[in-house]
Amino acid sequence: VTGVQTCALPISTDLDHNDCRWIIKSPNPEIVLRFPKLAVLGAEGRVSIFVGPENVELYKDQDVVSWSAAYKSFTGRAYPAPIVCPAGEVLVIFHTAAGDASKSEFDMTWTSGVEASARALVEDALESSVHQQLAEVKRERT
Repeated sequence: VTGVQTCALPISTDLDHNDCRWIIKSPNPEIVLRFPKLAVLGAEGRVSIFVGPENVELYKDQDVVSWSAAYKSFTGRAYPAPIVCPAGEVLVIFHTAAGDASKSEFDMTWTSGVEASARALVEDALESSVHQQLAEVKRERT
């Protein structure tokens, strides 16, 4: 199972912030999220991922979110490694201050299932290894 998500209209009633939320459901017990494009700017900008039906139900339409309860959160321009969520249901919240919303964006794709999870972990390990090798070569040259 795979999918691509794009931002819909914000659901927050707070005029100082923008929230876009997606609920992803899969019949498989794991969902893998990838963020190939990322620019989440501002002091309050973040993408947060809540895992499992209980967290999805709790935060799917709440204006007040306990960000520390997120399975993963990130901000900035650094692309995170594939995120393997250990549940068949996740909630992704894209949160920004209203003034930073037009400057922030991201692309997200998702797959699910054990095979997709294993592939994501292998790809992440290979990418980490390549970065380590490049850093060692750079140190040797200096």
